[in-house]
Amino acid sequence: MPFEFYLLERVFGLINMGVFIFVNIRLLFRNSEVNLYRIIGAINVYLLVAILGAFGFEVIHIVVGDSITGFSEVIEVKELQGLDEDFSTYIYFSLVCLTTVGFGDYTPINIMSKMLSVFLSTTGILYPAVVIAKLVGYGTSK
Repeated sequence: MPFEFYLLERVFGLINMGVFIFVNIRLLFRNSEVNLYRIIGAINVYLLVAILGAFGFEVIHIVVGDSITGFSEVIEVKELQGLDEDFSTYIYFSLVCLTTVGFGDYTPINIMSKMLSVFLSTTGILYPAVVIAKLVGYGTSK
């Protein structure tokens, strides 16, 4: 697959995830009703942010040449090529950042990746707090 097409595909993936997140957030906060679909929608947005982060790390890798690197004393961590085979690693690292677990087996290695990691970690802390507060507020206002 040509490099330009692969990069363009990932940029459109970023745009697509952004639109999905926007639509789901609009649906999440559209009225004061609390139900199972609202909770599933909140989880959906959280997971979409993780996929958005994975696409972001992959685009950074394609454009800059590196985004994250692995380190482990127990197992040998594979070198990332920025291709489809590495997408599971990008999703893993994105979820580790988003959930603020921070295992340390992968680390960001350039300023753009570090900024994306901090954004994901901040979102991972603030988003559940805001959603839970909003849903509890909706539930108690009835």
